[in-house]
Amino acid sequence: MDFKDFTASNDDDNRRLDKIIRVFIPDLPLSEIYKLIRKGLIRINQKKCKAESRVAAGDIISIASFIADSKGASTDETKATGHEKKSDKLPSLPPVVFENQHILILNKPYNMSVHGEENSLDKIVLEYYRKNAASSSLSFKPGPLHRIDKKTTGLVVFSKSLEGARWFTEKIKNHEITKLYYGLFQGKVKDGDWRDVITNDRENSLSMKIPDMPFPMLRLWLMEVIMGILYLLQKFTLKQDESIRFVPSHLCIRLLF
Repeated sequence: MDFKDFTASNDDDNRRLDKIIRVFIPDLPLSEIYKLIRKGLIRINQKKCKAESRVAAGDIISIASFIADSKGASTDETKATGHEKKSDKLPSLPPVVFENQHILILNKPYNMSVHGEENSLDKIVLEYYRKNAASSSLSFKPGPLHRIDKKTTGLVVFSKSLEGARWFTEKIKNHEITKLYYGLFQGKVKDGDWRDVITNDRENSLSMKIPDMPFPMLRLWLMEVIMGILYLLQKFTLKQDESIRFVPSHLCIRLLF
């Protein structure tokens, strides 16, 4: 029987074989992957193995040709196969602010979702990665390491490797990287720190305020009065259920843009 060989990269290192195949050939149901591995139609270094077997960087994963061909698994030379047609329908990649082998920083335009929509930024970056990545990882996909709202412009960081994702996550955890927002607000509020946290109960359409946090949620400086008040808004902490537009509304100020 003919097999096609694929080399595991550093981004596949120490991952389970079944999880790699699940990403590499997404059309295969998990139950089918288990069966193919048991039958020896998917192997590591020419040997039969188990679904939970760990793959090391440099290992050769052999997949029976009829499986690889029918399910669209891609070789290093054709790793964009099956995605070229879709890429024509996607918007072009936003301006690149910084890029190396581990991370990609983009200037996200207004009215573009980071993820979850047909033409969202994560899909655009995935196409870009498939066409341009030096790595031939079988299972790694680039992803946003944080997000900003659809109607907010600004920098979004994507991982291009597991090392890059881990590095950025560690920097966020240690507060070595923070978010800085600039916004035009209309309303009246004094300079200073605002230490209340707003939590949004989406299920019950309620919002609640938790007062007197030990660190400032946001900091406001009065910059200039123009038909209202212009503020520089710096947000130190942003939970998943909070919004750059939602939080200021509890201060009775309105975000214009």
